[in-house]
Formats: sequence, structure tokens, C-alpha cells
Amino acid sequence: MNLHDAVANRDLEGVRQAIAAGAVLDETREGATAIERAAQTRQYDAVKLLLQAGANPTLGLRGALGAAYQRQDQTMVELLLTHVDPAASPHPLEGALGWNAEAALALLARGVPFFPQLAPLAAEARGAPEARATLLDRAVAATVDAQPMLTALVATQHVERRWVDALLAKGASLTPAAHPSPLHVAALTPTQQPIELLLELGASVDTPLAVDWVRKEKTWAKGLTVREAFVDFVRADLRGRDDDRFTRARAGFLKKVAKALGVEVGGKSGEVLKTGRKSAPASKDPTKVKVAKGWRRFHHANGQFWEVRALPRDLQTRWGTLGGLSRTSTRHLDSSAQVELELRKSCDEKLKAGFAEVGVTPPPERDEAQEAKLEAAPDEWPAYERYSAWLRERAHPLGELISAQRRGDGAAVLKKHAAMLLGPLVRFPKKGKPGAQGSTAEWRFGFVKHLELRWPMTPERGALTAEQDLEALFALPTARLLESLKVGPLPGRGASMSGQPVLDVLVTTKAASRLKALFLVERGQWDWRDTRTGDFGKVHSHFPRLESLTLSGGTIQLGKRTSLPALRELSLQTGALSRATLAEVTSLDAPKLERLSIWFGRAQYGANTKLADLATILDGSRFPKLKHLGLMNCEWIGEAVRALPSSKLLPRLSSLDLSMGCLNDADVAAMQAQRSAFAHLARLNLEDNGLTKKAVTKGLASEVHLGKQDPKRAERYASVGE
Repeated sequence: MNLHDAVANRDLEGVRQAIAAGAVLDETREGATAIERAAQTRQYDAVKLLLQAGANPTLGLRGALGAAYQRQDQTMVELLLTHVDPAASPHPLEGALGWNAEAALALLARGVPFFPQLAPLAAEARGAPEARATLLDRAVAATVDAQPMLTALVATQHVERRWVDALLAKGASLTPAAHPSPLHVAALTPTQQPIELLLELGASVDTPLAVDWVRKEKTWAKGLTVREAFVDFVRADLRGRDDDRFTRARAGFLKKVAKALGVEVGGKSGEVLKTGRKSAPASKDPTKVKVAKGWRRFHHANGQFWEVRALPRDLQTRWGTLGGLSRTSTRHLDSSAQVELELRKSCDEKLKAGFAEVGVTPPPERDEAQEAKLEAAPDEWPAYERYSAWLRERAHPLGELISAQRRGDGAAVLKKHAAMLLGPLVRFPKKGKPGAQGSTAEWRFGFVKHLELRWPMTPERGALTAEQDLEALFALPTARLLESLKVGPLPGRGASMSGQPVLDVLVTTKAASRLKALFLVERGQWDWRDTRTGDFGKVHSHFPRLESLTLSGGTIQLGKRTSLPALRELSLQTGALSRATLAEVTSLDAPKLERLSIWFGRAQYGANTKLADLATILDGSRFPKLKHLGLMNCEWIGEAVRALPSSKLLPRLSSLDLSMGCLNDADVAAMQAQRSAFAHLARLNLEDNGLTKKAVTKGLASEVHLGKQDPKRAERYASVGE
């Protein structure tokens, strides 16, 4: 097996085999090494194997050490630090300085030398202020070429005067002859505190550039003063092109910088204003107003107008008085997804402020009464046919899609009207790579019936949040009859993943009221201990039609006295079930429940349930209609199978799932001794336990499924824990 695949699958034996087969240990996939992926997912045994084989813990996007620091996994940090080679190539500090001050200090404490040429990289290190200050003290002390170090420092958010004084004493200059001046660098980054410090030390806004300076694909010409360069920077922002952009968080700061440099900046943060052409006068018929291609236009009764246009990474707006001069602004954003979000927010704000969109046909209608009939009889085509005809009369693309999917050729319609019918789904490919954004959708006559959505653990900068994606999704006409939803993995918040934002959106959009099945949340490569389902108990009343619920995570919150009147199937998947969570299950009001599956997990990770905690379930009083029981991933399953024959529940069951646990041959022999109690079962699942080939399972059920077995595991641990 490929080394990277073995790590992705958490296959320790596969890692061992790949190493033995001569795998290239430091080969990168998508910028990361195998040991970095293993450290990120807390695979301690795999990391030990890779270290023993000679893998470099500081190589890759962040290196394994960087991944461990990012997840605040001190155990992994200590393990990796013991294997750092101070003489390794590339230099261990080269990566550490770019991502974490604490990591760099730990490496220095292990004897890794601080080469002077690496000193400027220390300015890029993030971390606690104290750690960063200590690291930069070391870097400044180690600096030989002071000017590049000063240039790197003033491009950061905070510079101590003692560092600048020390570098000036080592030969750095505020007006260098062969470098851009420090004030040029700070003004065009821009960074407030370094600018104020440099001005205090005597730097001048009239200092000219001593050399041509290429920065971010733009050349700043020799002789350009700091003041002139900043003006040029503002003009570049106006054009929405090559340079850094103003952001909302820096609005107040930019005004201070502009004032200090003698430049006036108007408008809101992220905007530079200019006066433009006269706008067209108002039209009596709003639908006949001419709107420039690519723009959306809004009019107010007070005679004001506002226009907006979305570009790949820019949002342009124009506004003014009808018949008068217009003003234009350009905002640069981090991604097209952010542009999409800001466009939607800006338009909504204008509508709330009393503006009305012009130059467009009013939004297509919907018939909620007909949609209610579809919901009541979701598989009867005649109702869809009538609704399709009604929609097509009103030129609604959904009507066209309903008919097209009935014929089996809806793809062309979806492509033609992707914005209205697919919305955010266009950014979720059907066959996404593992760990990347993706989706799986099942359609029924123009409407999404079942949907699975996956996000990367670490989203790209500027990407929409999962909540924003879901809000846009549930607003689609094609999502009005969504019955089944599975989400996950989700982007992390810090070093953990929570399904709470999903629950919140389901409630606020009222999508919860339509769902019949919910899976929350698929963990992907997240460690079980870093995942939470969110508090389902607080929102259970919003799911009156829910028939199937799967809660999967390290921490599950079903809620005390939760009521789900339509629920027929409940599954709890975890690596460490607590007695408190199991008590929530036994307090559940679900009179129609027919299938119950519970993963119990490992005691070493916090599982603390006992057989006695199942008393109200096994005596049959809690769920009188139960037909299937899953006691899965259970370390005390041997005790459970000995108690089941005397329970009132077992005779009612048609299937029993005892998979993923510690069942051994002696436990099966005990079941054989009570064979008559189990013989009525249609199916018995014993897969992924510790049985040998000597175990006799014949006669325990009409169908006994054994699957894979691991006899060595029977006395040690359940299948899933971390």
C-alpha cells in the first residue's frame, strides 16, 4: 500500500509494510508529508514508526511538529522533538520560523543552531506575544545583515523599539542606499505601529526610493517618495488590481496613516471613491429600466439609486441621485465565494432599507399548496406534472427541470440555470477528493431528495462558512422537499469540529421541519475526541417528522427527555459513550422506535457505561416497538450476551448487531448454551470481533454474519476509540 494512503486510512500495518517496501518517507502529497498527516490526525504509533525509519518531522507544509503545535498536542510535540536532527537539511528552523514561535524556541532549546540568514524568517512567526518577543530577541541578536532584518520586522504588526535600535547599531539605516526604506515597506504593507515608531525615530515621508522595488508583481520606481508611493497604492486599490487592499478591520488605522502621510482617503473601509458619469433618470416602469450588463440596480422612492456588480474577486458599486452624478467604489475580497456572500448581504441590506430592484422581471412565483401535496405524496408523478405546468406558465426554471428529470435529461437545465437551481452546490463537486469539498445528491422530479455535503477540515482563506453554504442551499427552490441530510466533515473551529452550527441553520431556515433523516456529523479525518454533534436536545421540537437520526461524534448531546414522535431509527456512533449520554437515550420519548444502534467505545478514552445502564431497554419497557438492537463497539459485550437470554426484549427482536466489540469464542459458546433464545433472529451480526475459526455460530440465527475477525483484539479493546 502507498504510504500516504496507509496514513489516510489509519492503517498501521499498511504504514509498516510501506516502510519495509522502501517508501520515500519525506515525499509530499498536496504539500504535506506522511508524518505530517499522521501527526495532524494523532496517529502516535504511525508517527513512531516513521520517526524510527528516519522521517523528517520538520519537512512539509508545516511539518509534523507544526501540525502538533497547531493542534496543541503536547504528547505529539514531545515525541517529535526527541527525533529532531539539528543538522538536518532543510534546516529544522526554516519551517518553524514561518509558523510558530513556540515551536522555534523548542527547537532552539534542543540545540538547533540559529543561523543568521534565517533571522528575517523569525518576523513571520506567530504565537503568544511573549514567545514571539523572546524569539525576535534571539533573531536580532543573531543578525549579521541588519537591513533585511529591519525590512522584515517593519512589515509585521508590532515592532519593539529595542529591536530597531539594535539593528540601527548593527548598520541598518532609515534611508538605505540599496534597499527600499523601512517606511516605504511599512506604508505599503500597511502596518500602523511600525509606521508610528519609524516616524518617531525620524523617518521622513519625503524619503525617495533608492532603487526600483518590485513588490507583488508591481514595480515601484526609483525616486518615488513614501507619500507618492502611498498615493499610488490608493490608486491601485481603486482599480482593484495588484496591491494589498483595504479591509474593514483597518478602516480607522488607514485614516491615521493617510493623515500622517498627507493623503486623504474617503468612503468606507475597503473603498476609495471617485466621481463618475451622470446616472439615467427614473423610469415609470421599473421592469423597463435599462441596466448595464453584469450589474444589478436598485431605486428608492427618495430619488436615490444603487448598483452592484460582482467580479471574480472584486465587488463594485455605484450610487447617487437619479439624473445626477454617480460615485463608484471597488472592494477587493479574498475569494469569489466571499464576493458571492457580500453581494447577497449588500442586496438584502438595500431591500431592507426600502430600495427596490429594477430592470428585472419580478421573482418567479411558487405555489405552497401544490408543494404541500408533493410533500404528502412524494412519489406520485401526476402531482409533479401539474406543478411543472403551473411553473412553466410563469417561466420558472424549476418547471422545466421537473419535466426534464422525468425524461432523464435534467443536466442541461441544471447547467443553464445553475445559479437559481443549484446555488452553492456548484462549488461542491460530485466526486471530490478525500478531505476536499464535495457532495452527493439524489434527485426526485426536480427536487433534491437526499443530500450529503462535505467540507475540508481547513478551508481556504475567504471561503464561505458551512452555515453560509447551508443558508443559501435551503433557500433554493430545488431544496424545498429535502427529506434526508448528511453533513460532515465540517471545517474546524480551533482544533475541533462541532455540528452545532448545522443544527442552528436547520432551525432558523425551518428546514428541520421537513427532514425525515439526519446524519450529524461524518468525522472524516477528525479524531473522535475532537468532534461534537452539538446540542440536539435544545432543538428536538423542530424535527416533528424525523424518522431516522444518526449522531456521530466524540461528544454526543441527544438531550434529556427529548421527544421525537416520528422516530423509527436511532444510531449513536462514538469512541467513548458516557453514562450521561446513555441516560439521555433511556429518557427519549420515541414511541415508534424500531431500530436502536449504540456504539459504546473504549474505557481508556472515557467510555464509562455498564450493562446495568441498559436495564430499561432490555426489560422492553422503554421502547415497546423495538425490532433491532445494536450493542456495538462494546468492551463488555461478553457480559451482555449472557444477560440477553433472560431479557424481555430479546424475544421481540428480529435482528441483533454485536459487531466491532470484544466478543470471543467463550462468549459465543455461552450463546450456544442458550441457543433457543437467539434462534428466532432473522439476522445476527458478529463482524469485527475477536472470534477464531473454532467458534461455532450455526443455529444462533437464520443468518449469521461474521465478516472479518481479529482474535488478538478480543481481550483488549473495542474497534473504535480515538
